[in-house]
Amino acid sequence: MNVRAFVKSAWDKVIEDFNEACKAGLGCYWNEEVLRLSFFKHLLEQDIKITWFSADVEIWIGAEQYRPDLTIDCEVNDEIKSCVFEFKFWGNLAEWKEAWDRILRYKDALYFDYGYFLAIGPSTRVEEFPREVEKLDGYEAEALIYGMKWKEAFGLAPAIVIARDLARKTLNMPLQVFEAVGWVSTIPDDYAILFDLRSKEDKLLLILISRLETGSEEEKELEKRLRETGFREYVYLDETGTFQPCDTFKGCILLGELEINTYKENVQRAKEILARLKPVLNGLKPILTLRN
Repeated sequence: MNVRAFVKSAWDKVIEDFNEACKAGLGCYWNEEVLRLSFFKHLLEQDIKITWFSADVEIWIGAEQYRPDLTIDCEVNDEIKSCVFEFKFWGNLAEWKEAWDRILRYKDALYFDYGYFLAIGPSTRVEEFPREVEKLDGYEAEALIYGMKWKEAFGLAPAIVIARDLARKTLNMPLQVFEAVGWVSTIPDDYAILFDLRSKEDKLLLILISRLETGSEEEKELEKRLRETGFREYVYLDETGTFQPCDTFKGCILLGELEINTYKENVQRAKEILARLKPVLNGLKPILTLRN
């Protein structure tokens, strides 16, 4: 068995493990470390001799320091081959791209023969990475991506907990959680801010809902302020309970799209959007209060 074959075989077993966990409602207990351990477990089951391995050991390429998630040496056809791995489990796309760039960079270490980026995450990510092996001066780099829709992997309940926690990290205001429909909302008065999981697969939409009288001067002034601040993506709630684009202001506007996580970058993006919105809502109730 060659290196690519035993890596692919172990990866297929990881996917089986994850699918079984999702069916049992246990997918929410997976993370990047579980992914790495599952892969290494199945790697040891392969008919190949691993002569050395390490995790998070620093290496230097020129003046740059790296800490690969996993490195192994294995004996193939009486030759020792060195492999380096990076893993990602959900998280933001920028971090995935950085991990793939590291895999490409590892060719310059000279002692690696194979580099693998192994990741499980949103189904939309699959097309973001090469499908074929990249051969670079005797070094082979490959991305093995398994994509799933969030609801298939985790169901709605864990996602609504994440949406609630994201709202809590950004807003210092009372919140309502509507688990059945996938919404987290501020308490409505003149307006409500909605964290919406339902309308777009694998995204969390941040939506402003006006409760001012339709067609009133107050509502017209609100629309004017929104447009002047750059909030111009009108939406409406259709009969399916999801927000859809529309051409005119019907009391709802899309403020932005967020990832379904509470990573620092995602929380910061939400805060930046809401900070832009704050002066627009001046004079309206409740007072929009951001968390420090």
